[in-house]
Amino acid sequence: MNIETMKKLKIWLSQNKVCFVTNSISMPSNLLLPSLKTYIDYIPIHNFYLIQGIKNNEPFYGLNAFIEMLAYMLSNNNFDYVIYIDEDCFINDFEALIDEFKLFKSSNCCIAGIQDGGVLCHRNHSKIMVNTFLSFWNISLMRNKKITINTIIDYVKEKIKDDKVYKNFISTIKSTNNELYNFMCSRADKMILNIKDFREFLNPENPEPPYCEIVRNDPNNPIEPHQTPYSFDDETEEKNFEPYYVLEQALIILTGNPIYYLFSTDLYNEKEIKNGETYDLSGLSSAVYNNIETVKEHKLIAVHTWYSRAYTKWPTMPIQLSQTKRINTIIKKFSKI
Repeated sequence: MNIETMKKLKIWLSQNKVCFVTNSISMPSNLLLPSLKTYIDYIPIHNFYLIQGIKNNEPFYGLNAFIEMLAYMLSNNNFDYVIYIDEDCFINDFEALIDEFKLFKSSNCCIAGIQDGGVLCHRNHSKIMVNTFLSFWNISLMRNKKITINTIIDYVKEKIKDDKVYKNFISTIKSTNNELYNFMCSRADKMILNIKDFREFLNPENPEPPYCEIVRNDPNNPIEPHQTPYSFDDETEEKNFEPYYVLEQALIILTGNPIYYLFSTDLYNEKEIKNGETYDLSGLSSAVYNNIETVKEHKLIAVHTWYSRAYTKWPTMPIQLSQTKRINTIIKKFSKI
């Protein structure tokens, strides 16, 4: 991306009051913060908010971190939108990221993210709830709907202890706004099919990455043993798999607006493996692409490595060594800012 384009994007981000947010779980081993000097080339200097990942000597992330973020954003008029990036999610094409964000902005959806079921081989949960490792948040919509942080917190507190919170959310939205529910399901199903076509386009001989074998067969899989790759559990699950689902559910119910689904699947390309690339292509890492209809023209926006908590500058345990090495290869290959 040339300097002139960077300047134009920087002005656009400032004019549209877009804030970039991350959550750092461990400052000494943080992945994103060392790159902030380069981020400043891309984003307005004041358009960044850091959620500290340790509070009172306890990890602080997920639901609590996002409530802090929304409390800050809704308490002032400095920002209308948030682009949230996990510290182990690395941007490969900043211009493509902003192009995708512009589509989200024009959609008037409440939040954008990657489906937590059906598209990543090792995430087999809800197809309509999203994983937030790269997510967009429509603060302007919440403000226009007169939604305060207290309104959101009250909803979360009421629902969070419900043993059937996911099942009851589905029942509620079906009964109160069935058109919205059907719209999200239709979009989710279409995205799953489009992403499957894309995987088969990239790897026509073997569209399943090697990590599928671990997902399917390894009883000691540290994520979840004996899962079906690319499955989802919306019809059977009663609880929220991720605590922050309840926050997404609050935004859907309170705004009456749907989720925007980002185009994402496993980082895996057989051609590049055959060419001797050394970075991780097993399928554990996840790739986010821009969402277009033409299967051959998706641009790679970002790569999410997972396992950030095992990343450290001074590995002492086997999992730290293996994951730090894997993540470093991803950073070297794909992180462009």
